[in-house]
Amino acid sequence: MEVLILGMHRSGTSLVSAIVNKLGIFGGDAETLGRSTEWNPKGYWEYRRFTQANNRILAALGARWDRVAGLGDAPFAEHEAKIASVCAKLEPTFRRFGEHPDWAIKDPRLCLLLPVWRGFLRNPLAVVVVRDPVEVALSLKRRNQMPLMAGIALWEYYMKSALRHSRHMPRLLVDYNALLRDPEREISALRDGLARSGATLSGMTEGVRGFVDESLYRSRNLDVQAEELLNRKQAEFYDALRQDRPDAAELAVSAGGLEVLGLYEAAHPEISAWQKKWRHFSERLGGSGK
Repeated sequence: MEVLILGMHRSGTSLVSAIVNKLGIFGGDAETLGRSTEWNPKGYWEYRRFTQANNRILAALGARWDRVAGLGDAPFAEHEAKIASVCAKLEPTFRRFGEHPDWAIKDPRLCLLLPVWRGFLRNPLAVVVVRDPVEVALSLKRRNQMPLMAGIALWEYYMKSALRHSRHMPRLLVDYNALLRDPEREISALRDGLARSGATLSGMTEGVRGFVDESLYRSRNLDVQAEELLNRKQAEFYDALRQDRPDAAELAVSAGGLEVLGLYEAAHPEISAWQKKWRHFSERLGGSGK
């Protein structure tokens, strides 16, 4: 089984990835997964080569983690050869991961790029991490100086992409806010869900509980009702997620959300480092970006 940990940036995917790994599901060696920064003091718990590959794919599509308004289905087909060349470099990694009975991989960009990696998966299970979108936006404002409305629109885009791309596979939802309020109950629920799905687990809930540190809950939403900043479709979507009814949600990104993302991208037109590197690489190969 391949456990895919999906969720928006700043949603708690790192914490959930750490819990999944500590429950006994392989995700890579400890020093790779445990890389930390001031924004994630306990580590990102993601395989860096996979994240780097996703950055290259997004750059090839003319996108970036925070610039996704024009990322539809068409660019995937248009840039199929470029994408395939990036994915091919990860084949040895997936073979090595496949030597384990179950393995997990986490990267928020996977919400957008799951179709690209689908051919590497035989028995995938999606673990979708849900966090209050206002808290996500507050965290992005602190870390990236992103306007709140843009953070919420990006949350909608990622979460709806995650659900749309994982529609035909078994799915578990993890409420990040509930996890911090009652770690023992939520970790037990996640462990039970993984076990019911057929995952082979070795870690016990008691040994994982101490990893949840509420002092790192730094973008807590105490003052703002989500509905004050969310448009109607975003609010309905978040309500469906809170009630664990993802299949009842409208998965088309709201017109208001797309408009906000477009305005944000127009106001921040800089080209990412990955896009520059990819263009340089394409020119050296004589591909002229095609």
